[in-house]
Amino acid sequence: MVMKHRIGFIGTGEIAIIHANSIRIENPEWEIAGGYDVIDSACRIFCSIYGGRIYQSVEALLQDQTIDTVYICTRHDSHVTYSEEACKNGKNIFLEKPVALNYEDARKLLKCWKQRPVPFTVGYNMRVTPSILLLKEKLEEHNAKPEAFRLNMTGTPFMQGWAGDERYGGGVLVCQGSHMFDLIAHILKSPISEICADTQWLHQPKELEPNSAIVLVKLENGVCGTLLMHDRGNKSYHIEPGGGMINFTIYSEQGTYDVDAYGRLRYGTNDELVSIIPSGQNDIEYRWGYRNEASQFSKLLASQVTSICTLDEAVNAAAVVEAAKKSVREHRWVSVVYG
Repeated sequence: MVMKHRIGFIGTGEIAIIHANSIRIENPEWEIAGGYDVIDSACRIFCSIYGGRIYQSVEALLQDQTIDTVYICTRHDSHVTYSEEACKNGKNIFLEKPVALNYEDARKLLKCWKQRPVPFTVGYNMRVTPSILLLKEKLEEHNAKPEAFRLNMTGTPFMQGWAGDERYGGGVLVCQGSHMFDLIAHILKSPISEICADTQWLHQPKELEPNSAIVLVKLENGVCGTLLMHDRGNKSYHIEPGGGMINFTIYSEQGTYDVDAYGRLRYGTNDELVSIIPSGQNDIEYRWGYRNEASQFSKLLASQVTSICTLDEAVNAAAVVEAAKKSVREHRWVSVVYG
């Protein structure tokens, strides 16, 4: 049976529009009931496209009993507050990443959710891009046992504003690090156990958080690897659908697997060298995994089963970010403490 949901958007900017487009394609029976944004013009544009009511406050939207599900697509500093209020109002929750600016706040949200459990996912979209799903399929098919990895994330300059502010965005370790730590643990099927990190300011004002990080990572299952993150890329190479924003190489005795998370999978075994671009539309909603997120969120609401990120898993990613920050401060390897 197809379930109809009425969706309210808290935050109606660029990422909300991508989610709304994906909902229209994957869950056409859902109704977008409206939204709220601190920038009134953004909300008016959003509602003119997708319909629904312009709410005058978050409280008004959350208190609307006809809305059962919310997408929270706001600045990082408001994620915990709005998610807690949504829990208290019994809403199903899709929260854009990251879960919180720090581990303490992430644990606070987890405690609130456990007292008022609702279906809840955090939007680490890279788990379900077509090329990442194909990577997982090939690792399984070849019974690959990863030994080491190399991972890069390159965005275009975006941390010179609120994303690089300690109060609102958190800089490279929060914005990009939480993304990558979740992907590492998910693909390699093991928690991160130890981390050694350093950060830099690359053409970045020193009053903001660093926008570049290099990280050494050890997992509980013995896999080790390197991670480089920064926002010094360009639109045509890194951002366009199929671009090279995220490159993940996994080394194993069974083969080497190299994937652009939004584009191509290449792998080589003793028998063959293969390069595949998954079929499908060449737009951000599809290539970046947002359509699959919408589909998986629907499955979560229907069956409580999903492959997208749970709140517990997102809090674990926040724990790794916390360990990375400590490593930067103390210039040493740091063990990740969960729970």
